[in-house]
This record gives sequence, C-alpha cells and structure tokens, in this order.
Amino acid sequence: MKLLHLGIPTENKIEKKTYSYVEKIKLYVTNPDEHEFKLQFVWAEPDSPLPEIVKKEKHLAIQVDSIEEAIKQFDYVAYPPVSINKKLKICFAVKDRVLFELAEVLN
Repeated sequence: MKLLHLGIPTENKIEKKTYSYVEKIKLYVTNPDEHEFKLQFVWAEPDSPLPEIVKKEKHLAIQVDSIEEAIKQFDYVAYPPVSINKKLKICFAVKDRVLFELAEVLN
C-alpha cells in the first residue's frame, strides 16, 4: 500500500489550477504531483454518478495491488470499482468513518 494523495472536494473549480477530466465519473481533478503536499482538488459535475460522500468528503488515496482484495478490509464500498482509463482502476470505500480512494494500476 502506498499513499498517493489527499483529495479535497470543492464547490467549483479553483482559479489558476489545471484540471483533468475523468469522463466516466464526470469529475475534474488536479494533479497531486504538482502540489507540494500532494493535495488533489476535485470537483464533480452535478450529474456525476458519484455518491454525495465522494462529492463532499475529503479522501485519502492509496495504491493497492488488488482492489477486490483490499475492499474486504473496509466497512463498506461507497462507489464500486471502475476502470477510468487503460492504466487505472479506482473505487471509493470507507473504513472507520474515513473515505478512501483505492487505486489499482492495471497491466
């Protein structure tokens, strides 16, 4: 397991930040590697399929070897696994009232 970033939801896009668009989940994200503290600002479109907890709560993103195995350690899945591109699959899950983004690098 590797800590990737802290995700911070915003009400709208922040000026002077560059966003990428994740079409499958209708989410705009900044690159945490461009922030000195690995913060990723996220803004969901109103019709995003993500649940409110993901749209409104901060999350810790961690890289896991297998999402299917990792989610067994969590209290519940807030948003099921989805491949967002050819290289990355993510899901959101909660453990001890903390929201996590689980990220699996695809081969």
